[in-house]
Amino acid sequence: MLVRCVILCGGKGERLAPITKNVKKAFLPLGEKQVIDHIIDRLPNGMSYSVSVNDNGAIASLEEVAKGDEPVMVVCGDNYFSSNLDSFVAAFNGETLIGVAEVKTIEIARQCGVVELHRGSMQVKSLAEKPEQPLTKLVSAGLYIFPPSVFTCIHNLAVVSPKGNIGNVISHIIATRPVYGFHLQGVWIDIGTHECYEAAIRFENTRLMKASRTGVKN
Repeated sequence: MLVRCVILCGGKGERLAPITKNVKKAFLPLGEKQVIDHIIDRLPNGMSYSVSVNDNGAIASLEEVAKGDEPVMVVCGDNYFSSNLDSFVAAFNGETLIGVAEVKTIEIARQCGVVELHRGSMQVKSLAEKPEQPLTKLVSAGLYIFPPSVFTCIHNLAVVSPKGNIGNVISHIIATRPVYGFHLQGVWIDIGTHECYEAAIRFENTRLMKASRTGVKN
């Protein structure tokens, strides 16, 4: 199934101020490249992609690209993935798919979109944005595939809540259609704070050092 990709790079990056005063998070340096370059490197070979710098809100950005008759993979541009996204795309079965990762502590989960799965299944039961009492340590990794069947839902939500987050979109979709989670392999880092950005820099610099010794630069 043909899937196109849109990388969302809007937003002011206030938690990363002052380094985001004149540059968006997705275009911050990371190793020898920018954050967005690492996302592009992880896309399946030949996948077409575009970049959105819409600053009008996450749902407004999503509404802008939710059109046509092809599924759209949406990647939040402030994320670092160490593994390729081929398996994620291959897992898409025609219903909304979310990339999920397990964080180490409940404190970290409080800063994320927390995903609860139905028992014994990868079907998503709920997604709560930055809850005070997270039900799990499984969180959304800013990676989604939306089928055309939910585009109308996205457009309707954008009319009333353009500045809402994508977690709100997922909650609305769950009310009428199944949504599934996919456990991401490897390292995932949400580059939303100085601490996380520094962790991504350390990881990428270590990876580059290892690559220079082995001659492999994946």
